[in-house]
Amino acid sequence: MTIAGAGIERPRKRRSRLWLIAVGAVLAAIVAGGCFFVHWYRVYRNYPKRPDIAAASLDEVWAFIASDEFNRMTEKDRRTYAISAMDRTADRPVPDLIAMMMNRRDMAQRKKAAENIAKLPDNEQISERLFGRFLERFYQQDKGTRLLQINAMLLAPGRDERQRDRERKSGDIDKFKADMAKFMTHQTPHTQGMFGQFMMDVRRAEEVQDSFKFWKKR
Repeated sequence: MTIAGAGIERPRKRRSRLWLIAVGAVLAAIVAGGCFFVHWYRVYRNYPKRPDIAAASLDEVWAFIASDEFNRMTEKDRRTYAISAMDRTADRPVPDLIAMMMNRRDMAQRKKAAENIAKLPDNEQISERLFGRFLERFYQQDKGTRLLQINAMLLAPGRDERQRDRERKSGDIDKFKADMAKFMTHQTPHTQGMFGQFMMDVRRAEEVQDSFKFWKKR
């Protein structure tokens, strides 16, 4: 082979190698894309169907959050859904929120929903959207309305029974206090102050009711 022929052959071989590399890269991209599609299909074909936050009832929304299906969603979707549920619930009138809290029928569901939300990294900040908003709106009411609502909570049916249960399960109470203390450390100073005021108002109302019961027995 002449020197001129060898010089022509080298560029041809170089182009052939570049062509093979390009074809290999395209095939690798196709295979990677296919694998990603298969993974996406397997994961999302049975992805949980969540109730529409805007259209569904709050009972449906919270029942879903309390379910195992909620935990099957991605962390990002769970966080977004929980925040939307908190915001929508917080828009309810204060008496409705109190009624929801005092509803014994849904107590197990509320506990499960709280456990599922607690699995999120910033669960305290998420819960504060409802907790803080409730306290804020509660103290926007006049003093007489607030007192009536506190007394309604204290006089709710089954309260004495729940108190006896708490006394029998002192360990649960200690855990609740520890969890509540941890929760409050992540709240804003404004929310912490309102909660402190709320607890003092509840204690005063309890003292009045206890005094009334004492004189009624005499």
